[in-house]
Amino acid sequence: MLVRHYIAEKLAAYYAQPSAAVVGAASRRIDFRSLWGEWHWQNVYQRLYRQTAGQWLTPVELFQPYFSNTIAHFIAHHTGTFEKLQIVELGGGRGTNANGVLQALQRRSPDVYDRLIQYTLVDSSPTLLELQQETVAKEHHDKMNFRQLDLLQVAEQPNEQNSALIPDVTADTTTFVLALEVLDNLPHDKIRFRPGSQSIEQAEVHAMADGTRHEVFVPLTDPLLQQMVSQFVGHHRRPVTWFPAVAFRLLQQILEHPSATQLLIMDFDHLPEPNRLYSHHRHSTWAPGEPIITDMNDRDHLCYLTPNADQHCDILFPTDFRQLHRAAQTFHKGVVTTSKQSQFLQAYGPEQVEATQSWLTGYTPLLHDFVNCSALTVTHSPSLLSS
Repeated sequence: MLVRHYIAEKLAAYYAQPSAAVVGAASRRIDFRSLWGEWHWQNVYQRLYRQTAGQWLTPVELFQPYFSNTIAHFIAHHTGTFEKLQIVELGGGRGTNANGVLQALQRRSPDVYDRLIQYTLVDSSPTLLELQQETVAKEHHDKMNFRQLDLLQVAEQPNEQNSALIPDVTADTTTFVLALEVLDNLPHDKIRFRPGSQSIEQAEVHAMADGTRHEVFVPLTDPLLQQMVSQFVGHHRRPVTWFPAVAFRLLQQILEHPSATQLLIMDFDHLPEPNRLYSHHRHSTWAPGEPIITDMNDRDHLCYLTPNADQHCDILFPTDFRQLHRAAQTFHKGVVTTSKQSQFLQAYGPEQVEATQSWLTGYTPLLHDFVNCSALTVTHSPSLLSS
């Protein structure tokens, strides 16, 4: 079994759990203005983390409505003269961002809200889709569309097939695709370059006679991996590396879609690596870009091949935004911009930044937390980040 298929099965099992077990939410909105500074914020955050039993708390959930207000302004700014627009959000979590963006457009940019023909939430998890419908559909039911799609299956579609990811629209419509902390949960491949030759091998997971699972490298035969490796593996080759073939293929499908597509990706550009001092306990080869593997008891594991194969684990990969930027430029002739997440928020949401600053010190976690996150935008008009 390909490594990406093994990881996909692990993630599918993790996200098939009840939605309350995997996606955290603040019990009430945080009054950021009342904070005394960074130490006060860290105290509030740790208390929230304990209350949510170690679930991931995303920036959208923590910084509502300010984070989504900024994304809404990005959409309104780049809608421009298009008569209509649609929004496609991949991996919508609890539906908090969709609800926040729609409310912000309705309140602050009613002309853009009126031109919005459809907001599509795409998720592979039926339990999360159900939660999203509860969150969003009541107030904005006439705008909403919900689709259960496995992004791995979409990426593995043959090139000659049209991607099922983006609904077809007329030529006067622009499509905004949002991917907020989606790439980190996409299944990745691992590849190895044979010493002294130009041949490339793909990693697979094999079950051993003793019941354990081990990573094994075999000649490269997977069609998707062959295609993406030929396009994006340059001359600076590492002996073994994680390779985001699924992310590259989805990026290609999005940016080469016939609709006038614009894109916002926000994700982790760095994650702490597992401790290599204990690599002798691993059943896989360490490689740059190692994921974080965390079980439901908030314990970290050294390797995606956990001792208990049936154990529910979240698997998070860092994103190489320089590599992603080059890929986006390959697929799209528009304006491609990469920045730190804080720079994006400052450029498109200065009012939101000001509204979250401490009354005493001016500190705002909107800019100063999640410092290991970046943003990539693809637009048809100049980015506010480049001005």
